[in-house]
Amino acid sequence: MTAEVLGSFTIVLTTYEMLSQAHILHRVPWWRVVLDESQRVRGTNPITQTAAQLRRTHSWLMSGTPAGNVSLRRVCFCMEWAVNTRVRVPVSRRVSQSLTWSSHFTPGD
Repeated sequence: MTAEVLGSFTIVLTTYEMLSQAHILHRVPWWRVVLDESQRVRGTNPITQTAAQLRRTHSWLMSGTPAGNVSLRRVCFCMEWAVNTRVRVPVSRRVSQSLTWSSHFTPGD
């Protein structure tokens, strides 16, 4: 299959593992790339690096992990992937590792 044929499909589903093996996926200029199980996106892991190489106009991340169980550091990794740039958290490293996303919300928000 060529990149032109692959790019003509409305939806293409693949796995993280296939993403690292099927280099044709990196030759298609995608309109939107959606990563499910976005908790797998983190720092310099190979999955994140491979997904970041996809040519895309829009990036979506999905996860079934409750937001209250996600650290600010993890949220930053996801944001970095989505906007393809470095994101900085304006708190010390020690504090940012211990904070969770839910610590910024009060019950009822």
